[in-house]
Order: sequence, then structure tokens, then C-alpha cells
Amino acid sequence: MEHFFNYYVYLKKPSEMPREIDLFFFRNQEVPMWEESPAGGIWILKVKKDDNVNKMWESMLFALIGEQFEEPNVI
Repeated sequence: MEHFFNYYVYLKKPSEMPREIDLFFFRNQEVPMWEESPAGGIWILKVKKDDNVNKMWESMLFALIGEQFEEPNVI
């Protein structure tokens, strides 16, 4: 978690980025290819204008880093 924060403090918040942008987050040493995760999938989040997209993104990243998902191999 500490290693992640060395980079996180320099990242732009999603609200500071252009609209209609795709954001990706990958673990170190993981290959983001369908062939590597044949049973894998994709998350698509649609947010409303009044949603706090910064908080949503931060909560999702922290859950991924903290391995809070039932499936431990979320890339």
C-alpha cells in the first residue's frame, strides 16, 4: 500500500481528466491480456453528474489494492 501511495499522490483525479476517458489500473507483473485471464471480464461503471467520481475511483482502487474482492486475481 505504501508503494502505491508513492505514485497515487501524483495522479490526477478523475474529475480533472477529460470526459469520455477510459481509466485502467493494473497490478505489477500482471499481463492485461484476455489470453492470460480466459475466465476474466470487465467492469464498466457509468456515473451520474452528481456522483462523486473521485471518491468512487479512490474507493475502488483501495479495495483492489487491499484485496477486498472475493476473487484475489483481479488485475
